[in-house]
Amino acid sequence: MMSMIEENELKILDVVKRYGSISRPYIVRITKLPRTTVYDSLIRLQLCGYVIPKTQKRTVRGRPHTLWCVTPSIRTYMEETLK
Repeated sequence: MMSMIEENELKILDVVKRYGSISRPYIVRITKLPRTTVYDSLIRLQLCGYVIPKTQKRTVRGRPHTLWCVTPSIRTYMEETLK
């Protein structure tokens, strides 16, 4: 099911799975990868159907935060392969 994904993308996918919903700045902080690498990897993972962005509703003015989470089918796949 998994296509060819790079080591950095696997690292990001693992972090997103572990934390549930997580923002890009936190992924950068946890993985210690460059911001642009995380951004590009999340877009590629999204295009492959591995992660989805969810907009967090805000009660104050400003741009809403985007949280990333693993798609349900990939979460199931990852849990089965790690058994």
